[in-house]
Amino acid sequence: MGFVSKDELDRFIYDDAVTADFKLSVNTLDITAEALIVRHDNSQNTNYTDSYAGTSLIHFSDASVMNVYKEGYSYYNANDELVSEVPDEEISESEWDRLFKDLPGTYLVSLRKSDGGIYEAIFETSDEIGASADSYKLMLKASHVTVSWDKYMNRVIR
Repeated sequence: MGFVSKDELDRFIYDDAVTADFKLSVNTLDITAEALIVRHDNSQNTNYTDSYAGTSLIHFSDASVMNVYKEGYSYYNANDELVSEVPDEEISESEWDRLFKDLPGTYLVSLRKSDGGIYEAIFETSDEIGASADSYKLMLKASHVTVSWDKYMNRVIR
């Protein structure tokens, strides 16, 4: 790959990112993403403006999945009063393989590192008509994350 960004997850924008492939093996996690935006301040951005990367590989080294959750939600009425609330639901480890096989084609909504070397990836599915459906939060440990891509596509126009 022509460009390699190491441990700079906060230097990408995930607004349009779609998961093309998801591969978890013994010590690595590889996510192939389309429409990942490289921020203007990324060390590998030669355009110095927010730009779409070509097909990108997000590689987690020494990776191990800790937990997977189906995200809950809160429903409010027009008066901003809480009507109902659904808490996060932990997905059992026995169901992970099935879920991971279904992740290609989902949106990669967020990818960030939190305290203690814990990474959080949020994937959002869509229903048959393209509306937002379920969101899943993947919590994992990893020593490093590299994002690599061959070329830049277009600048982001907002």
